Amino acid sequence: MKKRLAALAVFCALLGCSSKIEPIVIDSTVELHGEKADMGGYYWLEEGDHPFIEISVAESIRLFEEGGSGMLYYGYVGCPFCERAVPELSKAALAAEVTVYYIDVYSPVNTYDDYQVLFQYIDPVMVETEKGKAFKVPLVIAVNDGEIVGSQLALVDGYTIESEDSQMNASQKKELQNIYLDLFRKAAE
Repeated sequence: MKKRLAALAVFCALLGCSSKIEPIVIDSTVELHGEKADMGGYYWLEEGDHPFIEISVAESIRLFEEGGSGMLYYGYVGCPFCERAVPELSKAALAAEVTVYYIDVYSPVNTYDDYQVLFQYIDPVMVETEKGKAFKVPLVIAVNDGEIVGSQLALVDGYTIESEDSQMNASQKKELQNIYLDLFRKAAE
């Protein structure tokens, strides 16, 4: 029996099988209203199931205002950093069985006034520039009881996009997935 288990472990290692992680349960008193996101525009996201529910900026504000908990992803199709972040966010969320609320920052349903309210809530994770605070993407925010408990902007330290086709290496992808998993855990605390 031990030989069979060892052979199975070696077989999985050769095929790249990953160990299943425990689901991370993010309880929230706030039910956000959205629909399964159309993520087809994200070039490197594999076809199939994904964890993204698309909501508006106004709906994401409800998570803060009403003291909810959850994971928010602000980004857009065509953003080079978003294109590389989304597949890793998807893999981490699917493994942890976590829903991620996707806010397309260029969706026409989002208004100037919505952004002004949002910026009040996410000010601590906005980027300081010479001209003041800036809203940058891809931005993943972990919210617990209406408070930001963690965030990740862009990709991982040490990675730069050198060409249209350049990708993070396997170690960098795993590092980013682990960052996302840590954010999920913080939202669930």
